Amino acid sequence: MDHHDHHSKKFHHLKAELLDRPERRSFIPPDKIVALVAPFAGMRFGDLGCGTGYGTWPIIDAIAGKGRFIGIDSQEEMLAIFRERAAQHAHANSVEAVLTTDESIALPDASLDVLLMIALYHELPDREKTAREIARVLKPGGRVVIIDWRPLRSTKNACTARPPITVFPRKRRWTISPPRA
Repeated sequence: MDHHDHHSKKFHHLKAELLDRPERRSFIPPDKIVALVAPFAGMRFGDLGCGTGYGTWPIIDAIAGKGRFIGIDSQEEMLAIFRERAAQHAHANSVEAVLTTDESIALPDASLDVLLMIALYHELPDREKTAREIARVLKPGGRVVIIDWRPLRSTKNACTARPPITVFPRKRRWTISPPRA
Protein backbone atom coordinates (compact mmCIF):
# COMPACT_ATOMS: atom_id res chain seq x y z
CA MET A 1 0.00 0.00 0.00
CA ASP A 2 1.31 3.44 -0.84
CA HIS A 3 1.06 6.52 1.39
CA HIS A 4 -2.05 7.78 -0.38
CA ASP A 5 -5.49 6.25 -0.52
CA HIS A 6 -6.50 4.72 -3.84
CA HIS A 7 -9.35 7.12 -4.64
CA SER A 8 -7.50 10.39 -4.34
CA LYS A 9 -4.07 11.89 -3.91
CA LYS A 10 -4.62 12.32 -0.16
CA PHE A 11 -1.99 11.13 2.25
CA HIS A 12 -3.51 8.16 4.07
CA HIS A 13 -4.09 8.49 7.81
CA LEU A 14 -2.71 4.98 8.42
CA LYS A 15 0.72 6.34 7.49
CA ALA A 16 0.49 9.34 9.86
CA GLU A 17 3.67 8.34 11.70
CA LEU A 18 5.64 9.20 8.56
CA LEU A 19 4.66 12.85 9.02
CA ASP A 20 6.76 13.02 12.18
CA ARG A 21 9.78 10.97 11.12
CA PRO A 22 13.15 12.53 12.03
CA GLU A 23 14.29 12.78 8.39
CA ARG A 24 11.44 15.20 7.71
CA ARG A 25 13.14 17.73 9.98
CA SER A 26 16.08 17.84 7.54
CA PHE A 27 14.01 18.75 4.48
CA ILE A 28 11.20 20.70 6.20
CA PRO A 29 13.02 22.20 9.20
CA PRO A 30 10.71 23.57 11.91
CA ASP A 31 12.84 26.73 12.23
CA LYS A 32 12.28 27.45 8.51
CA ILE A 33 8.53 27.01 8.99
CA VAL A 34 8.64 29.53 11.84
CA ALA A 35 10.73 31.96 9.77
CA LEU A 36 8.27 31.79 6.86
CA VAL A 37 5.15 32.11 9.02
CA ALA A 38 6.67 34.93 11.12
CA PRO A 39 4.31 34.34 14.06
CA PHE A 40 3.25 37.19 16.31
CA ALA A 41 1.36 37.39 19.61
CA GLY A 42 -2.38 37.46 19.11
CA MET A 43 -2.29 35.94 15.63
CA ARG A 44 -4.96 33.59 14.28
CA PHE A 45 -3.11 30.77 12.54
CA GLY A 46 -4.52 27.94 10.45
CA ASP A 47 -2.70 24.79 9.34
CA LEU A 48 -4.65 23.41 6.36
CA GLY A 49 -4.09 19.69 5.96
CA CYS A 50 -2.58 19.74 9.45
CA GLY A 51 -2.20 15.97 9.76
CA THR A 52 -0.39 15.37 13.04
CA GLY A 53 0.38 19.07 13.52
CA TYR A 54 3.99 19.03 12.34
CA GLY A 55 3.70 22.65 11.19
CA THR A 56 1.50 23.85 14.04
CA TRP A 57 3.57 23.00 17.12
CA PRO A 58 6.66 25.08 16.19
CA ILE A 59 4.45 28.12 15.57
CA ILE A 60 2.68 27.75 18.91
CA ASP A 61 5.98 27.33 20.73
CA ALA A 62 7.55 30.34 18.97
CA ILE A 63 5.02 32.69 20.55
CA ALA A 64 4.32 30.70 23.71
CA GLY A 65 0.72 29.98 22.76
CA LYS A 66 -0.21 33.68 22.60
CA GLY A 67 -2.67 33.37 19.74
CA ARG A 68 -5.28 31.02 18.29
CA PHE A 69 -4.07 27.94 16.42
CA ILE A 70 -6.41 25.94 14.23
CA GLY A 71 -5.56 22.54 12.78
CA ILE A 72 -7.72 22.00 9.69
CA ASP A 73 -8.02 18.63 7.96
CA SER A 74 -10.50 16.73 5.81
CA GLN A 75 -9.74 13.41 7.50
CA GLU A 76 -11.29 12.86 10.90
CA GLU A 77 -8.66 10.21 11.63
CA MET A 78 -5.88 12.78 11.20
CA LEU A 79 -7.75 15.27 13.37
CA ALA A 80 -8.05 12.62 16.10
CA ILE A 81 -4.23 12.38 16.18
CA PHE A 82 -3.95 16.18 16.09
CA ARG A 83 -6.43 16.54 19.00
CA GLU A 84 -4.58 13.92 21.05
CA ARG A 85 -1.29 15.79 20.59
CA ALA A 86 -2.94 19.14 21.24
CA ALA A 87 -4.34 17.86 24.53
CA GLN A 88 -0.79 17.04 25.67
CA HIS A 89 0.70 20.34 24.50
CA ALA A 90 1.61 23.05 27.02
CA HIS A 91 -0.68 25.51 25.21
CA ALA A 92 -3.61 23.16 24.60
CA ASN A 93 -6.12 25.89 25.45
CA SER A 94 -4.94 27.87 22.37
CA VAL A 95 -5.52 25.01 19.92
CA GLU A 96 -8.61 23.80 18.11
CA ALA A 97 -9.25 21.22 15.39
CA VAL A 98 -11.63 21.81 12.49
CA LEU A 99 -12.93 19.16 10.12
CA THR A 100 -13.25 20.53 6.60
CA THR A 101 -13.99 19.35 3.08
CA ASP A 102 -12.12 19.54 -0.20
CA GLU A 103 -14.72 22.00 -1.46
CA SER A 104 -14.46 24.65 1.24
CA ILE A 105 -12.46 25.59 4.32
CA ALA A 106 -14.77 25.33 7.32
CA LEU A 107 -13.89 28.74 8.77
CA PRO A 108 -15.61 32.14 8.70
CA ASP A 109 -14.58 34.86 6.26
CA ALA A 110 -11.52 36.94 7.23
CA SER A 111 -10.71 34.75 10.23
CA LEU A 112 -6.98 34.01 9.82
CA ASP A 113 -3.81 36.08 9.77
CA VAL A 114 -1.74 33.24 8.29
CA LEU A 115 -2.66 29.94 6.65
CA LEU A 116 0.02 27.26 6.33
CA MET A 117 -0.07 24.32 3.91
CA ILE A 118 2.72 21.74 4.10
CA ALA A 119 2.90 19.07 1.38
CA LEU A 120 -0.76 19.60 0.54
CA TYR A 121 -0.78 21.77 -2.58
CA HIS A 122 0.09 18.86 -4.89
CA GLU A 123 -2.87 16.88 -3.46
CA LEU A 124 -5.53 19.52 -4.06
CA PRO A 125 -8.26 18.39 -6.48
CA ASP A 126 -9.19 21.98 -7.47
CA ARG A 127 -6.39 24.45 -6.78
CA GLU A 128 -8.28 27.43 -8.13
CA LYS A 129 -11.23 26.78 -5.80
CA THR A 130 -8.85 26.30 -2.87
CA ALA A 131 -7.12 29.59 -3.73
CA ARG A 132 -10.49 31.37 -3.58
CA GLU A 133 -11.23 29.73 -0.24
CA ILE A 134 -7.83 30.75 1.12
CA ALA A 135 -8.45 34.35 0.08
CA ARG A 136 -11.88 34.18 1.74
CA VAL A 137 -10.64 32.96 5.14
CA LEU A 138 -7.65 35.32 5.32
CA LYS A 139 -8.00 38.69 6.98
CA PRO A 140 -7.08 41.71 4.84
CA GLY A 141 -3.29 41.63 4.65
CA GLY A 142 -3.27 37.96 5.63
CA ARG A 143 -0.74 35.54 4.17
CA VAL A 144 -0.60 31.96 2.99
CA VAL A 145 2.61 29.94 3.29
CA ILE A 146 2.79 26.93 0.98
CA ILE A 147 5.55 24.39 1.47
CA ASP A 148 5.38 21.68 -1.15
CA TRP A 149 7.29 19.15 -3.21
CA ARG A 150 7.39 21.23 -6.35
CA PRO A 151 7.09 24.91 -7.20
CA LEU A 152 3.79 26.36 -8.30
CA ARG A 153 3.56 26.33 -12.08
CA SER A 154 1.86 29.68 -12.10
CA THR A 155 0.65 32.03 -9.44
CA LYS A 156 -1.12 34.13 -12.07
CA ASN A 157 -4.40 32.30 -11.44
CA ALA A 158 -3.58 30.94 -8.01
CA CYS A 159 -4.17 33.56 -5.34
CA THR A 160 -4.85 36.81 -7.13
CA ALA A 161 -7.23 38.13 -4.48
CA ARG A 162 -4.72 38.87 -1.70
CA PRO A 163 -2.25 36.42 -0.32
CA PRO A 164 1.38 36.30 -1.34
CA ILE A 165 2.68 32.76 -1.70
CA THR A 166 5.85 31.24 -0.31
CA VAL A 167 6.94 27.88 -1.67
CA PHE A 168 9.69 25.41 -0.91
CA PRO A 169 10.35 23.96 -4.37
CA ARG A 170 12.06 20.60 -4.30
CA LYS A 171 14.99 20.07 -6.57
CA ARG A 172 17.81 18.09 -5.02
CA ARG A 173 16.79 19.52 -1.68
CA TRP A 174 14.25 22.03 -0.45
CA THR A 175 14.99 25.71 -0.82
CA ILE A 176 13.07 28.86 -0.04
CA SER A 177 11.54 30.99 -2.75
CA PRO A 178 10.80 34.61 -1.89
CA PRO A 179 7.15 35.50 -1.26
CA ARG A 180 5.31 36.44 -4.41
CA ALA A 181 3.07 39.50 -4.47
